[in-house]
Amino acid sequence: MTEARQPIMSRTAEKKGDSKLKENGEVPRTTVADVEIMEGMYTSVLLAAFGRITIELGPKEHHKCKVHPFFLLILCVPLFVMQLSAILALRVDMNWQMRVGQLSNSNILAPLKLLMIFIVQLLSFKYLTNSLRLIVFVMNPITWVEIKRPRKTEWLPKVLHRKKNIAKAVGYLAKPIFLAPWAVVALTFKFVIGYFVCVDSASIILESANVHDAVINSVAITFLAEINEPYWHFVYSVFHLTAGTDGDDSLQLSFDDVWEGEDRKLNKKSQKKSFMPRMTEQIAGCFPFLTRAGGAAVMEDMVPFFMIFMVYIRGIFVISQAFDTGVLPAVRDVCTVWRWQNHGATFWVLPRMMFVFFEDHLSIINVRNKTELLVAKMGANFTEPCSPGGEFFRLVTSDYPHLIRKYPFEIWSSMSLVMVVLLGHRISSFIFWRLRR
Repeated sequence: MTEARQPIMSRTAEKKGDSKLKENGEVPRTTVADVEIMEGMYTSVLLAAFGRITIELGPKEHHKCKVHPFFLLILCVPLFVMQLSAILALRVDMNWQMRVGQLSNSNILAPLKLLMIFIVQLLSFKYLTNSLRLIVFVMNPITWVEIKRPRKTEWLPKVLHRKKNIAKAVGYLAKPIFLAPWAVVALTFKFVIGYFVCVDSASIILESANVHDAVINSVAITFLAEINEPYWHFVYSVFHLTAGTDGDDSLQLSFDDVWEGEDRKLNKKSQKKSFMPRMTEQIAGCFPFLTRAGGAAVMEDMVPFFMIFMVYIRGIFVISQAFDTGVLPAVRDVCTVWRWQNHGATFWVLPRMMFVFFEDHLSIINVRNKTELLVAKMGANFTEPCSPGGEFFRLVTSDYPHLIRKYPFEIWSSMSLVMVVLLGHRISSFIFWRLRR
């Protein structure tokens, strides 16, 4: 797939350009949406939701049809199971008795481990941010009227257009309500894998006994996320799929095909495309920044970066706690999963339900039994190690002040660096965008 990241033209300029083309008898041009799509299996579901994936059912051109995103999502499930099972296998196989060295240690291993953790975060950064951007993009209701999608008849091969019953059923399945959920699920799969790589990579590297193991383990955990792309190439070839048209798989938009006038009213064509046109008009009127001309691209850029910022800030304290207590972060995660399995969760209800369902029904390794065995071994050495206040209980709010007092330079310098790198340009761009309106 190609990566499309071109600036969006203003609505006024687009209207002027289209009016000139109409005067000359030409078809109004379309604009490439400012959406970056990384190549991979999970993002192919998003492209399919907008009719950009085609399958060849015969030797002739009119034997091609659009692929519904649900079928590609089904093919994503084995990939997700393989990736998450491998990551969880690494987590539960860690030596819980291994003690992390002190942060102030002057030997070469501790600084190298921090360097390799930084490199892995750098490699997984785009993976995480792209998945979050696309989730925000897909969950924006205005997206489904502004981004071009195929007509109902274009989802079927031309030889089946006369089959009215089939065409009617396909027309219902081509509505946004039957397209968007599958794209959201696939992109959530992608984010979950990126998040687990981001979180568990610290423990895998900290567990390394020497420099060689630290480097090899860094490569291994990164490889698990990169399986996404080769798997898509496999599916692409086996099922004779085509991405986009004439080699262009970017998402297209045309403002003149959507809105009438400046009051953000949908035209008749767009009302048919929208699942709830009146609600879409009200949302666009109340929240103009959700439209492409109103700054949706800026929102899709800022929201993921704030979320990643919070993930990295917590990661700084998690790593600091590991050096402070000598306990691997993954061991605390094993305890958290054990509490989910046996005692439930008061706040993280949805993640707990999803994780328990996966480990009981989808994982190719027996995570539950392995977790119970690990906690039983911990209990032989410590009293209630996974309970609040126990040796392996998770990072809580009260731990933050203690860690800041003990490692003030390391934590404040790391937080400042993350803030400047992730949010500096975004905040400046947002202020400029608001001032020029």
